[in-house]
This record gives sequence, C-alpha cells and structure tokens, in this order.
Amino acid sequence: MTLGPIASTTQPTPEGTSATRHDALHGMLIRGEAATFLGCSLYAVDRLCRRYDIQRIRSPRGYLYVDRAGLQKIKDQLDTIQRGSLLDECGAAERLGLSRATVRTLVKRGALKPAVLARRTRYFRPRDLDDLDGRMQRDGYIIAARAAGHLGVTRQRLSQLVRGGRLHPYIDPRGRRLFEVAELDAYRREHPMQVPRSTATV
Repeated sequence: MTLGPIASTTQPTPEGTSATRHDALHGMLIRGEAATFLGCSLYAVDRLCRRYDIQRIRSPRGYLYVDRAGLQKIKDQLDTIQRGSLLDECGAAERLGLSRATVRTLVKRGALKPAVLARRTRYFRPRDLDDLDGRMQRDGYIIAARAAGHLGVTRQRLSQLVRGGRLHPYIDPRGRRLFEVAELDAYRREHPMQVPRSTATV
C-alpha cells in the first residue's frame, strides 16, 4: 500500500497538534519536562498553555509536547510576579485607594490593563496604576455635584449645559464627569446670576 505525501508536519487534534514527523518536535518539551521547567503541576502546564496560547503538539506515540520558547515566556512572567515588581488585585486596590470591585470595573471598562494574568489572578504594573491615579485625580477639577453648586444651578441644568456644548467635562476612568473650576468661573462671569454662590475648593 502506497501512502501519499504528507502535506504538513502537524495535524490538528482536540488537545493540540499531532506530530507526523520527528522534526516537528524540535525545540519541544514533553509535558512532564514542562512541569519541571515551570515548577508546577501537569494540570497547571495545560492551563497556562491555554491562557498564553502556547503551541502544543501530540506525537505519534501519544505524548504531548510543549514549545520551549513559549514556556520560557511563561516562566519570565511568573518570575516577574515573584520578584514583587507587579501588584496583584489587592495590592492595586490599596495603591489606588479603591475597592477591589472598583479595580475589576476599571479593568472591564478598559481603563486599566493587567500586565499579566496568571493562575486566575491579575497583576498590574505600578507605573500603570500611578498613571491611572493621575487621570482620576486631576488638579483644578471638581465632581458634578460640586460643579452644580459652584454655578448655583441644578444637576439637570448642569447636564443641559454639557449637552449644549457650553461646558466640557473630563470623563475620568471611573466614568465620573469632572469639571474644570476655571471653566466654571468663566461661565459664571459670562452668565452672572443674582443668587450668591460658594467658592469651590480644589
């Protein structure tokens, strides 16, 4: 019986790719070796490979091999976490002065991007957290409730001024509208009212 030429070194299977030539296994480690390399269990190897989209190949004898370069990428990120240069969700919340639920909301909105997602835990770079904090705490800006009081108008009227293009609030990463005190003062000068107004403290 004559077999036709093999079109590819690998064939897809539900658990990865199936090797049909020995050269397809070059630079690969068997799953047990991968577990030793990463210092984790066999199940953790499978989970990490799926999470980081690392190539896996099943040999003709049924062994599952993992790409060594991909494993090194995983190991580097895990080492970074262990050195303490990244903060987990709890550490991020403490650094920002927010709750963990708020941190998760910021991630969901895309305002904060985790540096690493490993073992079902998000890790963040301190500089990304500080940048986010700077965007949330803008000098010279006040929240909508205080802006309405500063102008002597209702919240509804404040929203009308925004929709009419007379005021231009900044939307912070938490979705709050922040108003620049200088712009509010300019609007007050252009549209003087007879009611007294309190001065906003920034």
